[in-house]
Amino acid sequence: MSSQLQEDRVARAGGWLGLLIVVSGAMVLTGWVFGVPPLRTLWTGDVTMKANTAVAFMLIGGSLWALHRPGRTSVVRLAAAMAALIGLLTLLEYLVPVHLGIDQWLFADPASVLPGRMAVMTALDVLLLATAMWTIDVELDHAIRPSNWLVLAVASNAFVAMLGYLYGVEAFYRLVAVSAMAPHTAALFLLASAAVVMVRPRTRFVRRIMRDDAAGLVNRRLLPAAVLLPPALAWLALQGQLAGLYSSTYRLALTAGSSVAILVGLVWWSAATLQRQRGEQRALQQANAWQQGILNSANFSVISTDTNGVIRTINATAAEKLGYRPDELQGKATPVLLHDPAELAARAETLTADLGRAVSAGWEAFVAKARMGQCDENDWTYIRKDGTRFPVRLSVTAMHDDAGRVTGFLGVAYDITLQKEAEAKLRQLARSDALTGLANRSHFEEHLTAAIERSRRRGVAMALLFLDIDHFKQVNDTFGHEGGDVVLQEFAQRLCRLTRATDLVARLAGDEFVVILEGSVDADSVRRIADEVVNAMREPIQIFETPHAVSASIGVAMLDPAATSTTPLLRRADNALYAAKRGGRGGYHVEG
Repeated sequence: MSSQLQEDRVARAGGWLGLLIVVSGAMVLTGWVFGVPPLRTLWTGDVTMKANTAVAFMLIGGSLWALHRPGRTSVVRLAAAMAALIGLLTLLEYLVPVHLGIDQWLFADPASVLPGRMAVMTALDVLLLATAMWTIDVELDHAIRPSNWLVLAVASNAFVAMLGYLYGVEAFYRLVAVSAMAPHTAALFLLASAAVVMVRPRTRFVRRIMRDDAAGLVNRRLLPAAVLLPPALAWLALQGQLAGLYSSTYRLALTAGSSVAILVGLVWWSAATLQRQRGEQRALQQANAWQQGILNSANFSVISTDTNGVIRTINATAAEKLGYRPDELQGKATPVLLHDPAELAARAETLTADLGRAVSAGWEAFVAKARMGQCDENDWTYIRKDGTRFPVRLSVTAMHDDAGRVTGFLGVAYDITLQKEAEAKLRQLARSDALTGLANRSHFEEHLTAAIERSRRRGVAMALLFLDIDHFKQVNDTFGHEGGDVVLQEFAQRLCRLTRATDLVARLAGDEFVVILEGSVDADSVRRIADEVVNAMREPIQIFETPHAVSASIGVAMLDPAATSTTPLLRRADNALYAAKRGGRGGYHVEG
């Protein structure tokens, strides 16, 4: 069982004890209203619980019931203040020679020395218990809670009174000749003291009892035995002596011997349980070591966080890839530190649109879908400690406790650098000519459409050069296709050297090439480039160590954004190419 679930159950049990106290107080008050003596004593004897005491218990019990539910602080304090007032006024009547009339506020008790007035110890315990309720959330240094110490005093007084009734010692429950604390009053004080501690189970005192380690086990088994067994055994032995079965000396020996025997049995039982738990813990530690070894050897980055994103654990692979020591991140950092803020903002914007609610560009961008029970898998960029980056595919899932509540999140990521490089190569291959490495036809057509749009939007001229190699068929016939490939590759390289990085050079098919010229382009600059290309191609190309002269014909088409020509630019460049060939090859023709 998770600690959170266990704490919730303890708090609920404390609330139900409060409700039981309310019912008990109501029964006593009913006995006073309708004159039913058994209800006043709750069948515990002749000593009655006073009406004022019953009202105080109803206020305290109601406060305990409200405490285990959030948002009831004001109600709790009001009820506790009213109970404290009852106890304080009663003590004043004892301490100061003045009659405040509190005895007869509700009902007088003719059988009591002081009609209707609760006992001194009862009034003191009511005041202490109400003060504990008022200060229940106050915590001092070293996690000390005053409320726990106050209810300890209350429980001690009530326990002494119970012993008085158990052994017939009147001084334990009656002070001098004034009213006595009723046995059921003492019992309700014990229940209320326990409930005050239980409704706030996150205190150090409760956690020491409820924890799953050896200390918690010993506390749960030996503390109740240490409190309850000695009185019970002594009472049983006393009954035997009173029945004439043995003497007082034998009674003492019997009490001591039985106490020792039972405590030895409890200690032995606890030791055996601890030994079994230690074996289970060793097995669990070994299993955890195996799991940690598997996590550390896996080629995955595994990071777990709490619900607020603070890192709880990080495996060796994640620490190594990110360049951090585990202690630099555990309990101190959040995965947001490892990510690109721009990616977080983009992801938050996407989630805001998908989920129909605002998602902040931080931790919530990772876990918004995981909180909804979905596994959120996306590509992210991890940032190392030295600032370098690498892409990962990250899967984020929520972790739950036994009650199904989200207790944290688990992020499992793997490096996709090689995958991204392979995808880039595939994209490059899909858009490139395999022989020359230039852009292929599909890449050219896509780029040409975008370039024409940019030219018209910016009002800047552009140009398209359409080239082919003169008499390329003769090269293939003379040197074969391998020789033709050498010419094509060299032709492509010379084109790339003569053009700018912003220009696109592409091979359409066979010996057909195109160049897209953008930015600061006019007829003079285009003619200069065309002259440079024509001259560069006149230099012989080495084909299998044999120099061979080739030439190129170029058709140039200019695009003026202000022009209204409807003829496609590529067709105009193609027409210009044929005009250049008709002009004798080895030159160029410009079509405006």
